[in-house]
Amino acid sequence: MRFVVVPQWQGSGSSRAMRLGDGALAILGDLPSSRTSTVEVPLGAGEPLGTGVARFSSLRLVHDRLADLLSGFQEPAIVIGGDCGVELAAVEHAIARDGVLPPSCGWMRTPISVGSHRTGLAPSAARWPAPSSATEPTG
Repeated sequence: MRFVVVPQWQGSGSSRAMRLGDGALAILGDLPSSRTSTVEVPLGAGEPLGTGVARFSSLRLVHDRLADLLSGFQEPAIVIGGDCGVELAAVEHAIARDGVLPPSCGWMRTPISVGSHRTGLAPSAARWPAPSSATEPTG
């Protein structure tokens, strides 16, 4: 079993979003270092890149970094996020590896949208094609 800590906060619309990253890093100290990896998260918030999703550039970068890291694992991995946006790459990896969706509280709730922030929308992203501007960012 592997552990991957992703201190992403950019997917949250909360005024205290950066605390999500702090929480993920706090958990890091309780995990076995020989079995744990960390995905680097940009310090900046990011840009929407014409998608209508706040901070999309950071979310996409972290998604790609996590997907790349997970692709090198043959064993199951537990992904510990800051915000729930890290679920998408983890779920994509689990489906590719096992052919099934893993259990997750994020998949059991109704996605909501708060302005340009997306909360709990990983299930929607996995089930429906993304708009072309989200799959091919410009800029």
